[in-house]
Amino acid sequence: MNTVALLFATFFCLASPDGVKDPETLLKSRPMDLPEEWYLDFTKTGDRQRHGKPYGQRTAKLEELIWAEHDGCKGRFVGKIAEFLRAFNAMKSWNIPAHDASLESWNGTPHIDLGSSRIALAFTQALVVCGDKLPADLVKECRENVERRQFKPYFRTLAGDKIKDHWWFHTGNNWNAVCNGNVVMSALLFYPYGSEERAKIVDAAVKAFPYFLAGFAEDGYCTEGAGYWSYGFGHYLLAGLALRDAPEKIDLFHQNPKVKLISRYGYEYKLDAGLSPRFADGAGTPAKCYLDMVSKIWPDLRLDLGFRTEFPAAQVWICRDKNFAVGFKGGHNDEFHNHNDLGSYNILVNGEIVSGDVGGEVYTRRTFSKDRYVSKVLNSYAHPVPRFGGVLQGTGAKYKAKVVKTEFSDLRDTVVLDLTAAYPKEANLASFTRTFVFTRGGGRSFEIIDDIKLSKPMIVEEPYVWTDPPAGTRRLVPSITSDLKEMFEEVVDNPGKAKVRIAGVRSSEPVSSAKVCFSFGL
Repeated sequence: MNTVALLFATFFCLASPDGVKDPETLLKSRPMDLPEEWYLDFTKTGDRQRHGKPYGQRTAKLEELIWAEHDGCKGRFVGKIAEFLRAFNAMKSWNIPAHDASLESWNGTPHIDLGSSRIALAFTQALVVCGDKLPADLVKECRENVERRQFKPYFRTLAGDKIKDHWWFHTGNNWNAVCNGNVVMSALLFYPYGSEERAKIVDAAVKAFPYFLAGFAEDGYCTEGAGYWSYGFGHYLLAGLALRDAPEKIDLFHQNPKVKLISRYGYEYKLDAGLSPRFADGAGTPAKCYLDMVSKIWPDLRLDLGFRTEFPAAQVWICRDKNFAVGFKGGHNDEFHNHNDLGSYNILVNGEIVSGDVGGEVYTRRTFSKDRYVSKVLNSYAHPVPRFGGVLQGTGAKYKAKVVKTEFSDLRDTVVLDLTAAYPKEANLASFTRTFVFTRGGGRSFEIIDDIKLSKPMIVEEPYVWTDPPAGTRRLVPSITSDLKEMFEEVVDNPGKAKVRIAGVRSSEPVSSAKVCFSFGL
């Protein structure tokens, strides 16, 4: 088996590098049921979960079977792989239903999305790993499905056909790397070297990837969040390794210096070795399997967390001390997977995030619609930032933070942000600065100091935020110094996730100015 095929065979099983631990159980697996009415849930009700979970499990199980067969099993898993391949061939659509809202794919005109491109890649892996051990009729059907559902829609886009669901082709977010990456990797397995089809796909993907890289900040910061770094940039790494090792010998890693900065993010966007800030939708932390790839491309990059990490272009800082770390951000409110969260922060103590930004929500149809910011978790309501007469932060690039001052030392880190422009005119802000002060050593603390002036008196609410801590750990409660004297506490539902708990101080009547300091000390 050639190097490229070997890479693909292990693609989705990087989390289990030691191989299959329980082959007997794997041999007893069966394709998860996917009734047609579950696919239609999204169109009818907006629900993504009833179909999504077994769909993902079915795909992952096929990938695990391919890995098992590749891992020296000499035909033992071929029959089970064939069973899964036939189940996928029988599906009317390989798309994720949320990506087929108009049901075009369901009704027979396939397009490419995150899910369908992954399945097509698994098919091409299976054809390489199993070879002539699969029945000839099944091989023929699988090849026809890969061409119909993966390559023909891609070639249609290359020919200038405006497929509305191929908006991802030149976008700057994870979809570009995932879809183009899966297509080009499957093409390297499916088409022989020197064929016109393969050359066209390789050329198109290589020309599309720079748009993906452009979606990262100039310092390599991923606005989508750490989980989407693993997903999107992980696919870029895999496609890059495939193209490097294929006869094409294309280097995606060293032509653009930004790629190394994006790789650095994977190591340094961390509160500690295991947790990253929960900004934007993509909560999580960069996956080790992709960091291992990065370290082989750039051996000088490694996990070596010091006092602080700065992403100045993105206006994100992470400050650390032993068992204590914080992350906080400015930026603007038109980022990929954006939350309206300027001035938000996370506090980590002893390996747990104990206060601050709670991350995203379980995706529904509303999440990526015009009603996205109805959600209190995605708008600024359930973020640890103030409200003025109930007015929240605005949505869009014009709602932004400005860095006023940074001052760093071994003992103390200070960052001052001007957040006046984070809010619409209805907030009646004359000025609003937020100062973050992180102190190390014997008097370890994190302070958030707000200085607010209003052009018209408003009710000012200043919250801090948390979710219930794990059993056996304590909630970190700040001391509050403020000229706002009324205390409040509330709970915000986040369906499918832990409730968001909010507490803080507010004015009992409209005020023209306010000063508030939250001090979290250890």
